[in-house]
Amino acid sequence: MQVSNMVLQVVKIENTNRKSATHFALCSGLHLRYLIDLDGGAKRLSENISTYSKKLSLLMQFINIIPFPILNLMKLGYFVKAELNKEVETCRQNIQKKHWNMIVGTYDEKQKIVLQCFNASENADFIKIGNAATEKEMNAEISFLQQKRVYSTFDIPQLLGSISRADGATFNIQITKEFVGDKVEPILTQEIVEIYKELSKDKKNGLEFSHGDFAPWNLKRNGDKYTLFDWEHCGYRMPGFDLMHYATIVKKVLNGKELSEAFDEGLKNIHQCLPYFAIEKEDFLKEFEKLRTQIS
Repeated sequence: MQVSNMVLQVVKIENTNRKSATHFALCSGLHLRYLIDLDGGAKRLSENISTYSKKLSLLMQFINIIPFPILNLMKLGYFVKAELNKEVETCRQNIQKKHWNMIVGTYDEKQKIVLQCFNASENADFIKIGNAATEKEMNAEISFLQQKRVYSTFDIPQLLGSISRADGATFNIQITKEFVGDKVEPILTQEIVEIYKELSKDKKNGLEFSHGDFAPWNLKRNGDKYTLFDWEHCGYRMPGFDLMHYATIVKKVLNGKELSEAFDEGLKNIHQCLPYFAIEKEDFLKEFEKLRTQIS
């Protein structure tokens, strides 16, 4: 099992036997992806995780139907004793949640960690943890959530608290109420267009307010209500950017299209909902590539 420096900073992990373990370390290949609390963590995690990766989706199905000892024999994970960094542990204690799962972000220099903290019969809270590499993005999201904006077509996460490295902490930490819901299918619908329309009503100096990473994997649907999350790249951008981003990123990431072709196909999909939508392709592609470099 391979873990990153970020993971090592946040949690101390010791391989052990089933009797002494606190968590099961579920891996994707050699990389640790999830730490699952042995007391109810599998159900909690599978209820919240909505991934578009076939491999990770399969792992989520496994933890619901296959006992941990079998997953261990299949070499899909290991029994471990996990102990949180004192700073993070204090945050967990402050929100009075006994159990926790860990979701390990993409393995790159901007990796973040999310804890899903829960009690048996209560809603969970999220603790998002980042270091210096993601300080700008996390501060942008915290600043946005502190405004407590209210939208009619979607909700935003409820911020419970935050900690900043600027104040001497080891990490930047953001605590929110857990947002639940089903995975949003990766297609452009009129409902998605309406979310974009409401978000983009905020205009300044010829630009409009933008989520920045508007995509189906940053949305959850609960009944007829959506929650739009991960506001780390929000700001003012060229008109139409978010909607064009949504249509393009699905074609590029999930369908494997080259960027220019993804734009063209995405624009055709938008025109089915908004026939008069127009955006300058070259300018959009420059902004898109600049943003994706920041995200990755």
